[in-house]
Amino acid sequence: MPTHGRYDEYRDYQSYYCKYQPAPDNVVVHRQGLWTIFGQYVPGDKDSPILDLGCGMGQWLMTLVERGYTAVEGVEISPQQYQACSDIGLKVYLVEDTIQFLVQHEYHYALITMFDVLEHIPKGIAIDLLCQVQKALRGKGKLVCTVPNANSIVGGRWRYSDWTHRTSFTEDSLQYVLLLAGFSNVRVCEPRVVPRWPWLVRPGLLDWYRRGLLRWIYRNLLYAEIGPQAWHIPLSYNLVGIGEA
Repeated sequence: MPTHGRYDEYRDYQSYYCKYQPAPDNVVVHRQGLWTIFGQYVPGDKDSPILDLGCGMGQWLMTLVERGYTAVEGVEISPQQYQACSDIGLKVYLVEDTIQFLVQHEYHYALITMFDVLEHIPKGIAIDLLCQVQKALRGKGKLVCTVPNANSIVGGRWRYSDWTHRTSFTEDSLQYVLLLAGFSNVRVCEPRVVPRWPWLVRPGLLDWYRRGLLRWIYRNLLYAEIGPQAWHIPLSYNLVGIGEA
């Protein structure tokens, strides 16, 4: 049984996925951004085995390879995305059953990442998949995942913009499923990036300030609806979940 939904749903997924890929002249900046956010979770030993589930076009894998990591692998169910990764020399497995792949690699990986994957998994098998992810990690290994944030201003659009999305998450529901799957030291946070020079006026910085202002207004609207808990709700469009084996 496929663990990312029916296999044929992803036969032409490339036509959708490519809309959200960085332009060729922005790839370096994109990968630097990935490392800024997620590099803190990567093992220091560059021979550590790392697996990216649902690796897409391989941007995260390439980020790791460019920084000298030697045991980097990906898993994909989309033949087109698998081919795109293979064409640039990445080690990626094309699978129909991700759970079965993980069963064959128990206690192997130091880090498993799942970026924008869990929202595609039917609820009936999501916990089974996460349980097997936990078993595929060696001692003190980590899972790092990202999911759409239902609290976000664009939570509705993020949930329904992709026909293959099954669900969205809040910080509480993401924490719940990770704990249910057996992970320890579970944390859920926002993928925060703070500008290096917040005083230097430039287009990207203006967007950062604008986003902060709009989220402050939205948080006040939430306060009117749900009270003091509104001050602590993460409002980024994605959530980051971290759990240890």
